[in-house]
Order: sequence, then structure tokens, then C-alpha cells
Amino acid sequence: MFDREFLKTKVGKAALISTVAMTLFVAVSTQMFTSPAQAVTLPLQTMELA
Repeated sequence: MFDREFLKTKVGKAALISTVAMTLFVAVSTQMFTSPAQAVTLPLQTMELA
């Protein structure tokens, strides 16, 4: 996909960073749509401000 000479250029580094960012985005977004039974819920205390 990418060769070493391409990854040494600025465009190559940007392409690699973009690919990693897209992979992380997909990984995080798929976790957002899991069922509530699979998700870990943390108890939160809320406070109403006057």
C-alpha cells in the first residue's frame, strides 16, 4: 500500500496519520452503537444549579 520512500515524504506521513485516524474513528464509533447491555455504565451524580 505505502512504500518506504513514500512514507518519508510529508504527503506520505500525512497519509499514514490520516489512515490511523480513520481506523481509530471507526473503532470508537462502533463502540458507541453497542447495546446498553454490553456497554459499561458509570453512575454519575448530577447537580442542579439555581
